[in-house]
Amino acid sequence: MNKRIFILLPLVLLFVGCEQKNTRQSTPHSTVIENTTAREATTDSKTNNESSATVKSSSESVSQTTNSSIVPSTTSSSTVLSTNSSETYASVSESTSPQVSNSTDLLSNYSDLEIEYARVWLAVMGTQYKQWLADPITGFELHVSKSPAGTPIDPYDQGSVAFPAETVTLSGNISFQGLVVYSSNHNGTITQYPVPSHWQHDETSDYPELVKEKTQKILDEASTVSIPTNTPEDIKQLIDVMVIDN
Repeated sequence: MNKRIFILLPLVLLFVGCEQKNTRQSTPHSTVIENTTAREATTDSKTNNESSATVKSSSESVSQTTNSSIVPSTTSSSTVLSTNSSETYASVSESTSPQVSNSTDLLSNYSDLEIEYARVWLAVMGTQYKQWLADPITGFELHVSKSPAGTPIDPYDQGSVAFPAETVTLSGNISFQGLVVYSSNHNGTITQYPVPSHWQHDETSDYPELVKEKTQKILDEASTVSIPTNTPEDIKQLIDVMVIDN
């Protein structure tokens, strides 16, 4: 029995020694694996951080590039619009200025009243006078006469109602060419009175009350007429044949 123990004891010691050796060898190997894993994790973390930084830098670059592209484009559009507006305004000014200048120059030698008389005739009677101007038999002259406020509407018969304001009478040199009796409202309009071109002696002429009624009707039927500027050529043509009677 003692002999067996003595023989087994060295074997046990040998086995224990081998286990300790294996343990010592295993420990460094585990440490190496752990260290290697840590280094790989650190490397991956650095790689991820660098990738994130790269992506962020790329995004900022794209954003800056986009913003830089937008600003010049907007400025260019504003410049184009401004240039087009200036060109349009200049074009309109160039096209209208000569017309206004020519109109002013054409009538610059005439008075405001002469221009008014011509414009009123054109507004009420039109341009039929041109036919008479071309007719050597009738011809045409625009006669002008003024009457103060209080002038009888019918100057030939008693009982006539009077005009409440100063009136202007425009007529051709022949009665059929027309008659315009008006008061200026000094605002681009006139009050026109429907006065007949001539007064006939009829059954009412000897009765003042009937004359009053007839002339009052003329006042009641007065109308307001707007006076356009008309063409300067027509105005000049009428002024050239205008005769101021008083």
